Amino acid sequence: MGDTNEEALADLQVLLEQNVQEGAQENEAEDSSSGEDESDDDCSDFPLVGAPGQYLYEDRMKLTEQERRWARAVKRAAAEEGDLKPLSDLWYCQFGIIDRDNVERSLDRIRTMQAFREEYDFVDSWEAGVEFVRELVSVMPRYWLALNYNPRDGNYVLALDVARFYAKILQAQPELVRIWIVATHFVTHAQSPDFKAIRKGGILLMENEGFDFKRNFGFSYMKKVYSEVTGVYPFKFDQVKNFNTGVLFNIILSMLRGIASNEHSRKLQRGCRTADGVDRLDEFYLSSGLQVANDKLIQSVKASLQWRFYCQSKFSLEEANDGN
Repeated sequence: MGDTNEEALADLQVLLEQNVQEGAQENEAEDSSSGEDESDDDCSDFPLVGAPGQYLYEDRMKLTEQERRWARAVKRAAAEEGDLKPLSDLWYCQFGIIDRDNVERSLDRIRTMQAFREEYDFVDSWEAGVEFVRELVSVMPRYWLALNYNPRDGNYVLALDVARFYAKILQAQPELVRIWIVATHFVTHAQSPDFKAIRKGGILLMENEGFDFKRNFGFSYMKKVYSEVTGVYPFKFDQVKNFNTGVLFNIILSMLRGIASNEHSRKLQRGCRTADGVDRLDEFYLSSGLQVANDKLIQSVKASLQWRFYCQSKFSLEEANDGN
């Protein structure tokens, strides 16, 4: 039994090294090229993308009077709990926007997220967020393809390749679970920097071609990240678009519907197509090279998290503007 475990661990270590090596080889190829490749924005099925932070604070941090009442109700209820640590007013408004008048649901989220921060022992700051994301990118360099601001709708677009998420690596190296879980928290944070983005909800684009059930899927890990982050964090999806899906994806979709909320699962779209000439999401997002894409991803996360924590430091519920 011990020999079998050691062999499995060795195989997974090779898989990890190959994954990172793949990124290094692509970077070498980029260095030897002319460097003139630029991404092509002609994919008609993609939202417009641009740099975050194009709108003023006053525009993106407006509250309606109803949202303000919801936020105050959550803040009062949390204070009455006694064992819940105080949060910023931006957080209370975020719970109010997502949960509306369901205060008990917001309190459940707050309790779980407080336990989450204590268990994983991290500082909720943009600096910490950037480092966690950077660490995960170094291990799974092609998993998250891009995070972009969508000026058309005022929200954020996260693109990823599910075939580049290696669940077995997490199984073999438990210390990576913390990095993955907390990095996921911060990437969700980066999609929710202000009230306009929170209210609209994020867009998730998923490349599915090449997915291998044995290599990529781990039901216990999917359930864990959903119960601790994606299903708890006050966030909603505007769209979840899956590209290059097949029979295997339909099976996984059925499994995910068993653990995801109805609100999340009904947003799942399958069989999405890119524009002519682009077969896969990574062809679009990595067209300028892997290193360029990874650097841009990290810079986008950094910019969005900095904006989030700026808004958090400046916003006061008592002084909030309403949208009327």
